[in-house]
Amino acid sequence: MEFCERTSVNAAFDAYLDEVDHAEAEVAAQKPMLGYPLNCHEMRPLLPLHATLHRDYTLNNCGDPLDNVEKPWKLNTLKQEGRLITRLMERWGGTPQNCWGYITTGGTEGVTKGIALGYERLRARGYKNILVVYSKASHYCVPKAATLAAPSCNKVSVEVSDTNSIKLGKLDDVLRSAQVLNVDAILLCCTLGTTFFGGCDDVAGARSLLIENGFGSSSFYIHIDAALHGGFWQEDKQTPKYVVGRHFDSISISGHKWFGGFIAGCFLATKKGSADDATRDKSQIEYVKMVDRFISGSRSGAPAVLWMARLLQFDWQAELDRCYANRDYLVSALRSLGLKVASQYVNVLLPRPSEEVVQKWQLMCVGDEAQVLLLPHAERHYLEEFVEDMKRDIEAGNVHHSTERLKRLEEP
Repeated sequence: MEFCERTSVNAAFDAYLDEVDHAEAEVAAQKPMLGYPLNCHEMRPLLPLHATLHRDYTLNNCGDPLDNVEKPWKLNTLKQEGRLITRLMERWGGTPQNCWGYITTGGTEGVTKGIALGYERLRARGYKNILVVYSKASHYCVPKAATLAAPSCNKVSVEVSDTNSIKLGKLDDVLRSAQVLNVDAILLCCTLGTTFFGGCDDVAGARSLLIENGFGSSSFYIHIDAALHGGFWQEDKQTPKYVVGRHFDSISISGHKWFGGFIAGCFLATKKGSADDATRDKSQIEYVKMVDRFISGSRSGAPAVLWMARLLQFDWQAELDRCYANRDYLVSALRSLGLKVASQYVNVLLPRPSEEVVQKWQLMCVGDEAQVLLLPHAERHYLEEFVEDMKRDIEAGNVHHSTERLKRLEEP
């Protein structure tokens, strides 16, 4: 099967296309990955749109998707990006009147921009001794982003509970110590499910602690790294519903994780004022007719169109309900084999199986634990096959049981 259309130019070009065909065929032959947050469910209906967007031109979104300024070049999808941003902001209580945002090139840029907004906003208000705080279970991009976006700040990571959520008692200790060290502002990065075992921080509780410890609303900034769980957070009837400007200042959600398809990039939104404070040079760049508020000035215009199509493709409440039903099935089936298993949201944690099973299902592993993510493409018949593989592993003595850390999996 050929994945690349042949338009023979020269032998080297054709050889490279053959190479890509071979690599794609190998990937297509694999079982769907169960360990990593990339939603590959029903991508085929998006193929015509994907091909159209990459046909005979390059879509370049250089500019603000919400400024409604006509750009001098026409190969952009900024209007479509603005519609998408508006739709995604509404889920968190945001509007173009009280919020600003854009589609970044990826999740790391989304987190970096969120932290940069917080740093510049707090600096603009005159705070000098800013402490950046995040959990020990934060995604690895968070400390990297803090180093890049807030280089002059001290950073501290806070211990987490067995569910990988930040311990509010430990956060309280950090905030009390901060006062003694004359810290005058806090830049807090909370997590909603982007880590191993889907840790979700209590954003409202963390905000209350900041206020209790003497940090007024002008002297702290909260960014939420919601790369995975932010995609379905508002559909889940059990989750607290956070509102931009009330509970947090900015949020980033990846397109490729929960929504998936051919989306690349990340949705970044912040309450208005953050972007303005973070823009040191507010003069317009004449030849592109924009004020540069972005980390990546030039961005592909395709993700915004594909993301909107993906939003319209499914009933996302039904998608989430199906994922939760599959999660419940998997937990029950694995426990019936005698395994200790824990779950929260779409994350299922279990003892690490053999390397053969890990590779077959592309599981995410840390130490003696493995994670399965019940995303929409993880259909029931795949899970049934995975359970049979685990059963054979148990019979062969290939499943890890011996670590102290696995005691936290002893759920009723």
